[in-house]
Amino acid sequence: MSNRGTYPIHLNFHYKGSRQLYELDDNTITLEDLLKEEATFQEQVAAKGFSV
Repeated sequence: MSNRGTYPIHLNFHYKGSRQLYELDDNTITLEDLLKEEATFQEQVAAKGFSV
């Protein structure tokens, strides 16, 4: 069984968890970079027809 289909779910979980941690720590410098990376990821997911 391949785990390739779950990769977007795991990466989405990573972004959501990191965002929560950065917000709780008030780490706005890193949060800005994370939000850009997350937006790019969401665009790639949508372009491939996935949903997470």
